[in-house]
Amino acid sequence: MGTSNAGSLSINSDDARRIAPGNPAMVISQNLLARLLAYHCLFEPEAEFRDLSATFATTEARAFLEIGTHKGATSAFIALAFPEARVVTLELPDSMNTRWNPLPRSLVGEAHRVAGIAHRIEQRFMDSCELWRYTGRGEIYDLVFIDGDHSPDAVFRDLILAADLLPRDGGVLVAHDYTDPIEPRRPPWTLGVQEAVDRFLAVRPFHKHRLSGLLVALERE
Repeated sequence: MGTSNAGSLSINSDDARRIAPGNPAMVISQNLLARLLAYHCLFEPEAEFRDLSATFATTEARAFLEIGTHKGATSAFIALAFPEARVVTLELPDSMNTRWNPLPRSLVGEAHRVAGIAHRIEQRFMDSCELWRYTGRGEIYDLVFIDGDHSPDAVFRDLILAADLLPRDGGVLVAHDYTDPIEPRRPPWTLGVQEAVDRFLAVRPFHKHRLSGLLVALERE
């Protein structure tokens, strides 16, 4: 992939080598990160991009599903870092009809278009409560990134439905905006996610692994 043009977001060959899958010491290019920052919705973007990429790299890294597109920085980063992976991202049909970072539909996935990789990313407008349809079609994702509605019931539902989309012998769920009860700094929007994760772990054979920022990974026992 060539270097970026003025005003565009792309990745050059040096960037690609630095964040290639399979590298256990994955490093995020500062140049690439700087261009993504205008579109991100993360808490500690550099650390969270690094850990999300590294976690995806521990899987087969064939398919990535994101619940909650927003401006598309996360799915754009994954598509650039893993050029062979299938990347699918979901946003509500009415992206303004939510209390969690409402955004005009015209701005949803903006990073995909600026990057010139919209053709590589499957943007779907649907409620994540319909994910059971993907299971019925036999769709499989190596990592599902959950960053949509942060209410406890919605996150719990997303975790249950997303778990059925993982490979039987692997795969990872990663939830964003999570904190443990023992952590001294707990933004209020993380409490519902933590409650949902605890409920999920009580009924499904997964264990959690705290990542950087506000990320938590859930892996099969």
